[in-house]
Amino acid sequence: MQRLRRTLAEAGRTVVFDGVGWTTPKLSSFLESVMERVPVWICTRSEHPWDIGHFWPLLVRLERLELPPFRPAETRELVAAAVNSGLIPRAALNLADPMHHRSRGSPWVLHAWLEQIARRAYDLSDPRVLHRLDLDRRMHDLFAPKSADR
Repeated sequence: MQRLRRTLAEAGRTVVFDGVGWTTPKLSSFLESVMERVPVWICTRSEHPWDIGHFWPLLVRLERLELPPFRPAETRELVAAAVNSGLIPRAALNLADPMHHRSRGSPWVLHAWLEQIARRAYDLSDPRVLHRLDLDRRMHDLFAPKSADR
């Protein structure tokens, strides 16, 4: 841990911790020590103590940015960017509006669905494809390995 802290401090660049969930006292202490050395961005899906654990008291030292749900045009742009980069099939363009409606514009849900489309073969012309994507996403979340810090 000391070498990592030293390396981060020497680099002098902003450090991003993405997907921060429940934190133990030890992990919170590590995050705090990094915050003392370099600028830090922390991405989390919640600001509630019961969701992020011991890191909660440190939030007063950070500015809060909230990512609101995507608007329909932004969802279409996200899907088009994934298609244009070759990550997902062109047929996914037809799903942009239904994806937006079903996800309520949630960037997290949209990202998970696009990841699944990129990894597995789905019949994108099937009217139930979004139901299957959402079911697969929820099953993945349910059975994903838990963090060692929990």
